[in-house]
Amino acid sequence: MKFLTILFLTLPLYAQVILGIDKLTSDQTLRKYLQNKTIAALAHPASLNSKGEHLVDILYKDRSFKLKVLFTPEHGLRKLQDDWIEDGVDSITGIPYYSLYKSDRRSPNAQLLKNIDVIIIDLQDVGMRFYTFNTTMALTLKAAFENNVDVLILDRPNPLGGLAVEGFNLDKSLLGHFISFFEIPTRHSLTIAEMALYYLQTQNFSNSTSKLHLVKMQNWNRNMIWEETQIPWNTPSPALVTPMNAYMYSILGSLESFNLSVGRGIDNHDAFLVYGAPWITLEESHLLSQNLNLISPHIQFTPYYWFVTRGPYKGEKAHGVKVSHLDFKMVNGFKILIEVISKFEILFQERFKATEKNSWTDRYLGNKNIWDWIQEGKDFNEILTLSYQSQKKLKNFKKDFALYP
Repeated sequence: MKFLTILFLTLPLYAQVILGIDKLTSDQTLRKYLQNKTIAALAHPASLNSKGEHLVDILYKDRSFKLKVLFTPEHGLRKLQDDWIEDGVDSITGIPYYSLYKSDRRSPNAQLLKNIDVIIIDLQDVGMRFYTFNTTMALTLKAAFENNVDVLILDRPNPLGGLAVEGFNLDKSLLGHFISFFEIPTRHSLTIAEMALYYLQTQNFSNSTSKLHLVKMQNWNRNMIWEETQIPWNTPSPALVTPMNAYMYSILGSLESFNLSVGRGIDNHDAFLVYGAPWITLEESHLLSQNLNLISPHIQFTPYYWFVTRGPYKGEKAHGVKVSHLDFKMVNGFKILIEVISKFEILFQERFKATEKNSWTDRYLGNKNIWDWIQEGKDFNEILTLSYQSQKKLKNFKKDFALYP
């Protein structure tokens, strides 16, 4: 069995990145702005400063801040959770928190924002359109502006870097879902503060007195991937245990919308590193790895089997492949994705299935035609060219509004 390798041997050395949250205790202009304001905070388990202190604790312990209410996105406030998040009371501060990831609430309502002057948002995004934190940020920003509440965003790195834009700009017909909220490419290359700016360009809040305040990072540039920030990885969601899980989520996360297990489970260390199913045989797993390894020398796979501990195949033995080597900066993730989907389709034909049309698969891929094009054998380079053409709007935005070089 090969050991997993990630090549970062030639990564340049950078100064450690200073996060937006780190400025809460040091930036006097920021502190003066927050003085005497009633504050709400939208946070999750990864809302930590460089000392490992949680945003809620920082605001609560400093009596110059008037923290009144908390909001939590998908996966919870302090402890990582799956499924719907319920309202509750923070066990450390005694402050009530309200879930923005439950069946009947995705954003704060007017009652929850009553007497609030500013919402502080500190969420670690992972750079993909279908990751839900950006949607929660945007819906919260919208609710705040509709109720004349300011928004202050503490910026964080995009773990995938800020240069590469990949995949199709979301088809307008797929808009309106939690994983297809933004009309942007799949890998968007923006930080969460830049996403807020992008969102404001698409909205009309001319009647609102609200202001958006962005607390930038220091020492971050767009060429950095996570390891180069020198910041400890604080897991933002249960399946993204390490940066490697996040990198592979960005490349092959869309395979979760097919009838495959992607390694989600009890400890999630293999999440998005393994791909397979009970209907794949041991012999076919070897053939699959051989075919996938022809795609690029910068990503390699080895045959693998595991017992599924979560999802539709729970309790069953799955055969497939495991990522054994990745040089993340050298791959075009979207090109890898469509070639991997094609290999699965050719090898397994009718056994390999997407979810129903106009549903998860289309929303993940961002375009209703991609799965059909792959099945029809459309040239990969032609698909890539069409994706590049669809990215112009976002790239033009970056020229005018990017916060970092």
